[in-house]
Amino acid sequence: MPSTPEPSAEAVGEWAVVTWDDCKTSLPINYYKVNTAQQSNALRYTERINWTGAKAYSVIAVDIAGNESAAGSVSLTVTALLAVSGIAPAGLTYAVRLALTYTTFTGFECVEIWASATNNRADATKVGETAATVWTHSGLDLVDTRYYWTRTRDVYGNYSAWYPSSATAGVAGTTSTDPADYLSVLTGSITEDELYQTLNDRIDQIDTEAFIYDEDIIEPNIYNGIAGAYSGLY
Repeated sequence: MPSTPEPSAEAVGEWAVVTWDDCKTSLPINYYKVNTAQQSNALRYTERINWTGAKAYSVIAVDIAGNESAAGSVSLTVTALLAVSGIAPAGLTYAVRLALTYTTFTGFECVEIWASATNNRADATKVGETAATVWTHSGLDLVDTRYYWTRTRDVYGNYSAWYPSSATAGVAGTTSTDPADYLSVLTGSITEDELYQTLNDRIDQIDTEAFIYDEDIIEPNIYNGIAGAYSGLY
C-alpha cells in the first residue's frame, strides 16, 4: 500500500500550488487523487485561486495494483477582501477628485472606481482604478455631476463588496462651482493674435474714414471719381 501523502499548499501569484513527496512503497504510483479527482502521478497540483477563506485539499496515492493510501490533507487560506469605507469628492475644473478610505490586505491589487450620470449603479461604468488614496476623474463637462461606487480587487480576481452598498445611493461628486475657477478657464482664452486682429480691423476702419482727406490718396482716383459723379448730376 502506498504511504500517506503529506501535502503542503501555498499561493504563488494567482495560483494555488499543492505539493507532496513520492508515496511509492513496493509498487510504483499509478496516479494521485486530489479532492477525489484523478490526476497524473506528478507530485504537484495547481489551480487558479478564485475564492476567499480556507479551501481544503485531500491527496490520495494509488499504485499500479489499485491500492490506495490514506488521505493526506492541507488547506490554503486566501484573505477576505476589505471594502472601501469612504469616498470624499472635491470639485475641480472639468474634473472631480476622490479621496478614498480603505485598508490594504494580503493580495490587494487595486480599488476600482465606477461612475454614472444617474444615481443608479446599474448604469455605472468603470472609469478607473488605483492603488493610491486619491484619484481624479477628469475630462468632465464644466458643470457636471457623477455618482460613484467603488470595490477592491485582489491579485486573484476576487472583488470586495461595493461601497456604497446601495445601488441607488452613490456618492455624488460635482465639478467646481467656484467663480475663480471659471475665470481661470477664460484667462488666456483670447490669444494675442486674436486681439491684434480685432484691434487692427478697428484701426483699418478709422483709416478708411480718414484717407479721403489725404491729398495724395484723393488725387487722381478719389478726386476724379467724385468730380465725375458731380458732373453727371448736371
